[in-house]
Amino acid sequence: LQTYRQDIKIGYDLITGDCQAGYFCTAAANSSTPTDGVTGDICPAGSYCPTGSDAPIPCADGMFTLIKNDNDCEFML
Repeated sequence: LQTYRQDIKIGYDLITGDCQAGYFCTAAANSSTPTDGVTGDICPAGSYCPTGSDAPIPCADGMFTLIKNDNDCEFML
């Protein structure tokens, strides 16, 4: 699972957590919902990003997402 890091110290620890569903985090993201395209971004249409994603996951054949920021693919009818 990919995590993000915030530069807020509580005692001696840095706050960390999973990248939020619908987003992917890479390279030391400072937010669980990055949108800069460098440390992560919104999950693009045609893929899904569950909690903790480090890259978008393409939908399987016969499934789709029509919107960005999705965390699940749906069956085509």
